[in-house]
Amino acid sequence: MKNMLLLPICLVLFSPFSVGQVTDVITGLNEPNRLFRFGDYLFFTHSNSSISKFDFTVDPPVVIDLAAGLGELGSMALHGNDLYFTRFQGNIVSKIDITASAPVPVDVVTGIDKPNGLVLHGDELYISQSLNGTISKIDLTQPNPTPAEVVGGMDFPSCMAIQDNYLYVSEIWGDKISRIDLADSLPALTSVITGIDGPIGLQFHGNELFIVESSGGRILMADVTDDLPIPLQELATGLDSPSDLALGGNEIFVCGRYEGRIYKLDYVLSTKTAGVDSQITLFPNPSNGFLFLSNVRDPTPYRIYSLDGKKVSEGEFVPGGQIDVRRLPPGMFVLQLAGGRAVPFVKR
Repeated sequence: MKNMLLLPICLVLFSPFSVGQVTDVITGLNEPNRLFRFGDYLFFTHSNSSISKFDFTVDPPVVIDLAAGLGELGSMALHGNDLYFTRFQGNIVSKIDITASAPVPVDVVTGIDKPNGLVLHGDELYISQSLNGTISKIDLTQPNPTPAEVVGGMDFPSCMAIQDNYLYVSEIWGDKISRIDLADSLPALTSVITGIDGPIGLQFHGNELFIVESSGGRILMADVTDDLPIPLQELATGLDSPSDLALGGNEIFVCGRYEGRIYKLDYVLSTKTAGVDSQITLFPNPSNGFLFLSNVRDPTPYRIYSLDGKKVSEGEFVPGGQIDVRRLPPGMFVLQLAGGRAVPFVKR
């Protein structure tokens, strides 16, 4: 059939990430270091010892300063209305009330050696301590919480993320991602991803772990349900020392610390292969107005890109439905399905 194009699902003629698709969100910042998303807001720390936020649904975004004079800052975590954050040089974990008109920092734990990453699990706040290579935790229901060591023996642990009772931690100097089972009374470290150059930021979407490889200048993704060692998918390369990321809608927000900016990358967030068979059929190709897909079993988000990397359309394909391309100009395009699957087509 001349008007039918059959493509193996592993064919990737176009990557959703290219240099032309890095979009600045905010520039002129003083070394933005860590990101935290809550609702439509992104909170970020500066190396100039302050915390700010902005609404990422507003264009252009307006930066709102929350607290300053805090020293070198690390990660953040939200418990109720309290935003907890690490003060690396001050050996302190502090908090602010994000509902306050003028938030006042309150010290929660002092004398904790070089706290860096934070992650919340119920009422327990886990803290990575980079120089002594440990992870500790505190109970936020206690008026004066005392840190309790959970596990040690790591090589400069930094950011953390939790999925299915497993805590994942980036070891910057160890060039790996390790994990522990929080259900174990004496948790043991397991290396799950190795051979990555200076990992820092971690963020889960379902079973997909997004990783900032700072020294290598890449954004990576891994499905943690895969067998060990977990393989990696490369999403973006050639970045200048990214330090952290946050997921918002179909976009990945990234801290370009030494570039003084926060930028974003388009990505269709979904599970790895849900609802898509090993082959898809796109027809008719070329098309005058509508595209049809077979072997797609579930509703699947999609985006359409021109060959210069610009997003020209997006939506959700429903099995038995169609994709309207009537408004596209004549030329070649790429249909990008959730999970990184790409299919080229021609619009007449």
